Amino acid sequence: MLLKLGIAFFAVCLLLTSCSEIDNLITGGNQGKPQPAHMECEPVGAVDVTDLACIRMISHPFRFSGGAVVDGDKLCMGVNYSGGCAEHKFDAYVYTHAIRENPLRVVVILNHYNNDDPCDTFITRKIGFDLTSLKEHLQKLTGQPSGTVLLDVSGYDELQTVVYTY
Repeated sequence: MLLKLGIAFFAVCLLLTSCSEIDNLITGGNQGKPQPAHMECEPVGAVDVTDLACIRMISHPFRFSGGAVVDGDKLCMGVNYSGGCAEHKFDAYVYTHAIRENPLRVVVILNHYNNDDPCDTFITRKIGFDLTSLKEHLQKLTGQPSGTVLLDVSGYDELQTVVYTY
């Protein structure tokens, strides 16, 4: 119950926070910097476009390693975490009620599941998420076949902003 209240509070804060305040929270990423045209990354799944009430989030610590990059309909980013004895899983969610306009921007929540890995080897991976479901949702929302949206990619305690042209 406490976890659900915390998630709801986070979502309300995102809705009430101005774009400039979110921009001030950015600690890394590509805000205002040219993005590389391509990044090789391991596909780990698709961004899940969903309603907040449907998700139970449990995220274990991780850090971004370098900036997030959009390559076509793929969101790629480097991540660091400790582990080495169990498989780690990353998921990405977009909450439909947290989509903002002027400019169009969405928050992508990244979750890391460590499967109770007791090891502490420093792991670096480049992971990627398919953005097709988000593109389809935005096309329905805007009534336009193409457009541009700012993706605020939220990690364990970091935020990176990238531009996605669909």
